[in-house]
Amino acid sequence: ATDGAAGMLRAVEQGACFRATGATNMNDASSRSHAILILIVAPTGQDPVQAGCALYMVDLAGSERTKRSGVTGSQFAEAVSINSALSALGRVVLGLVENDGKRAAHIAYKDNPLTNLLRCGIGGNCRTALVACITAADDSMDESLCTLRFASQASHIKNKVAQSDAKKKADAAADDIEARG
Repeated sequence: ATDGAAGMLRAVEQGACFRATGATNMNDASSRSHAILILIVAPTGQDPVQAGCALYMVDLAGSERTKRSGVTGSQFAEAVSINSALSALGRVVLGLVENDGKRAAHIAYKDNPLTNLLRCGIGGNCRTALVACITAADDSMDESLCTLRFASQASHIKNKVAQSDAKKKADAAADDIEARG
């Protein structure tokens, strides 16, 4: 738990120290891991789980064509893991889009640790925004198109955002007072 912006920046800096990067044929400072920052905001003195809201900020490592990037050894294993997580995320997004906001028979969140961590942030009682970073470089056109297709598909997810019980009760009480007034 941190109080204020300075404490939050320190926590982000500490987390950034764990971010893995490495040089490949495609990128001098290639992300070798995903980064997830979950901010839980709650009034002082209240249980964050009950009274708070969560903001998920996720920086996904890009998918990687191992032949083109020239990775070997541990970087090859990282690339396989990254691609596996992104594929699982793609399947979850597809399941949510096909579900069209209705209760699904099964969304495969538990297929990968990434999708399991992001479960509440992409398919729960939430609002989701996506920023897709691409390049106009000719040699990266395939990767950019793949990213744009994913972003387009993800933009069609429909979640049913419900107000918290406390907010509903407060609104009902205010309506009751107003009706009596």
